[in-house]
Amino acid sequence: MNKNLIGLIRRYTIILIIIYGLDILFGYIFPKVIDKDLAEFIYSFPVYFGILLNIILALIISFDIKKDNKSYPWIIIMTILIRPLGVIFYILLNILDEKANTQHAI
Repeated sequence: MNKNLIGLIRRYTIILIIIYGLDILFGYIFPKVIDKDLAEFIYSFPVYFGILLNIILALIISFDIKKDNKSYPWIIIMTILIRPLGVIFYILLNILDEKANTQHAI
């Protein structure tokens, strides 16, 4: 693997760690600490916050896909639905593209 792919894997690993940390902090710890009067909002907050984080990650992947002049709309949809699956498929497609490019160069 070249340095671009290692950098891509490292970047998305860090992004996923940060997103899961925020998801745990604001989705599970924060609602237990604040006032009980906001019970309905507190119980629905983890779901909405998780969806928001999925959309943010899908936008990041979308910008990277457009930067590479590729079109993978199903990866964006997959990222919105299941966060790590979209990232894994995006990285796998980059690995396959890199492998195809090195085979054409030989």
